[in-house]
Amino acid sequence: MADDLSQLETWAAPLLARLNSQERRAMMRDLAIGLRKRQSDRIKKQENPDSSSFVPRKSNRVRSANPPIRFLYKKPNGISRIVYMRSWQNNGLRITGFDREANGIRTILKSRIEHYLPTPSGSGQTLRNKKGRIKQKMFQRLTQPKFFKMASDINSAAVGFNGNAADIAEIHQLGLKDEVNNSGLEYDYPKRELLGFSNADRQWVNDFLVDRLTR
Repeated sequence: MADDLSQLETWAAPLLARLNSQERRAMMRDLAIGLRKRQSDRIKKQENPDSSSFVPRKSNRVRSANPPIRFLYKKPNGISRIVYMRSWQNNGLRITGFDREANGIRTILKSRIEHYLPTPSGSGQTLRNKKGRIKQKMFQRLTQPKFFKMASDINSAAVGFNGNAADIAEIHQLGLKDEVNNSGLEYDYPKRELLGFSNADRQWVNDFLVDRLTR
């Protein structure tokens, strides 16, 4: 994250110079912890830094006249699972459709289908009891500490994503194009600012530094 906080930096510089390295390191770590919590809380609220809501997730259901199918599918790790797929399309060696259990569009290799199973009556019937299930909000996994990291030293504090989470975050942060399945289908993702300073964040940083530097 970066923002123009030059005025605050000018005010804080002489006070920071009075602290020893251990005190500065501890303060910057606390600042990073606070920033990560604030960013995480905002992401969970599905809001951009300007308080506008994230563009809703586009429905990933495909239209097809094909009836739902159900089959036993062997995953690459050798473990089999029951797949209930609807709105599917035949793509040669693959089948692409809405995988009910995965709650999203999936592409299945036909060679991994062990055998087909009877389809429950009614396309709306679930394979498992999911009473009270709440639709998952976007980016909830990204806010977990193993993906959402913080860093600090005696001069700075920062938060951001690592690994594959960083790639996902960048696509949404900047509104980039990316592939959505193994067939090469691409989608222009709307911009959703996962990281950024809101007015409330600026005020919080200001209050944090005033409190720590004027004790």
